[in-house]
Amino acid sequence: MPDVSSTFETNVPGVYIAGELGGMGLIKNAVSQGREAVENIAKAIKKDAKADYDLIVIGAGPAGISASLAAKKYNLKVLTLEQDTLGGTVFTFPRSKIVMTAPMDLPLFGKVKFRETSKTELLDLWHSVLLKNNIQIKKISKVEAIIPEGNIFKVETIHGEVYSSKTVLIAIGRRGTPRKLNVKGEKLKKLHTVIGT
Repeated sequence: MPDVSSTFETNVPGVYIAGELGGMGLIKNAVSQGREAVENIAKAIKKDAKADYDLIVIGAGPAGISASLAAKKYNLKVLTLEQDTLGGTVFTFPRSKIVMTAPMDLPLFGKVKFRETSKTELLDLWHSVLLKNNIQIKKISKVEAIIPEGNIFKVETIHGEVYSSKTVLIAIGRRGTPRKLNVKGEKLKKLHTVIGT
């Protein structure tokens, strides 16, 4: 597990982690962590820093969607980048899979009281809430690098786009796309790739 503080901040000031990557794999918990991380970011954001965005959210699964909605609620200028499509891992679930069994509080929507719902119903809800609140998710925008530069971060995508932000929230889940070291034996089944800082 990554080492994060009670505010979800990593050992790199201004970089936060929420959701499955931080150990909260359940949808309800990931949604809660995304919201709480942004509440902490809103309190700690550097007012004097000059950047394109207050917050860049990396990942549009449950934690990333919740964080994006919370950022809008707190009037933060936010950009959400997703390497694939809206929903993250949830999008890859089988069509009829039941994906949630506990109510959750979704920013700018309120209580979601699904006891049992399908992947499609959950994705439709997220699409609807994001659309209603005019929040755009930049899909097919895999992040290649997060580079500290003074008191801001430069975030580079695989397409060569570069954005600047005062803070970054990593909500990629564990699925992600780990970088390979290109060493002998790294493809063996007994090896497990971890993300380090």
